[in-house]
Amino acid sequence: DVNFLGSDSIALVLWRHARIDTMRCDGHEAAYRFDTLAPAPTRFIPDGRALTLYRPAGSPDRCRIGTRYTLDMHEVQGPAKSFNDRWIEIGYYTGWYPVCNGTSADRSHLRIGITDGYTVSGSGIISRTDDGMWEMDQPWESALNCSYDALKFFRRLYKIAGEENTYIKFSLSASGTSGGYSRKNFITLNSGSFNEYILRNTAHEISHFWWNKAPVESWHDWLNESFAEFSALQYLRHARGEEAYAERVEMYREKTRRIRPIWGIDRADREAHTALYEKGSVLLADLLVRVGEEPFFDFLAAVIRARIADTPAFLDLAETRLGLENRNWIEQRLKQ
Repeated sequence: DVNFLGSDSIALVLWRHARIDTMRCDGHEAAYRFDTLAPAPTRFIPDGRALTLYRPAGSPDRCRIGTRYTLDMHEVQGPAKSFNDRWIEIGYYTGWYPVCNGTSADRSHLRIGITDGYTVSGSGIISRTDDGMWEMDQPWESALNCSYDALKFFRRLYKIAGEENTYIKFSLSASGTSGGYSRKNFITLNSGSFNEYILRNTAHEISHFWWNKAPVESWHDWLNESFAEFSALQYLRHARGEEAYAERVEMYREKTRRIRPIWGIDRADREAHTALYEKGSVLLADLLVRVGEEPFFDFLAAVIRARIADTPAFLDLAETRLGLENRNWIEQRLKQ
């Protein structure tokens, strides 16, 4: 189901080696353009290509899309992706089905058939049907979901509680790839054993249920990733103690000492990941020491409540809550 929102077309992303057989809108043939030659429309789905679906004349804004297509997945590669006899992992960033990139308002109901012997897991509510198929319903309007211990920890830390009738699924793969991601009700990570990497990254991904408002393709993504990594460091402090926390902060400090400034960094820059994840988390760790724990975490709770999505708004709130001197200090650090 899609909503054209008054537009004549809608932009989707699909795996570059897809062969589309049919495309229908409410049962009627729909025109589309699948551009397999142009670069990926989003850096997070590097093997995706732009699929533009045109609304048939006279059709309402809301309509149901029906499509049949075939994928050649032999070239799947990269973090948190796999396609082999032992483990198939084709998530949102693979573009294995037409995804509406850049919106949180889409809803998916998938009906999946797979060779006997496999079990399907993923984001949403999954059930096995009487005819041997798997159905995955992704109700994106569902409440905040987190795993038990980290959920309790972050609720106490940020003073914001979600509903109690929630659930989360956690997938731990030993596929040999790296990386992980979080979706509503679902987290996946790759590791051969439970270790500090899993502990810290579990907390990082869970904290994205709080830190997810900034645009991910700009430098303002530090408001998502630095805050999630800082949250993970606080959970490491809670679970493993002050020494483990201090060691990790100092490791990040040394690693990022000569990294480009966060302010204005190109999201595609080779240093962007380190700047937006680790350099920003050191800034927050230093701000915590500078202003004190209670004012600092009250400020972060205010950032969450205000749904801050860009750095100027963040700095304005910092000035209101922490004072002009601390606002200027934060801005200076972002530009160092």
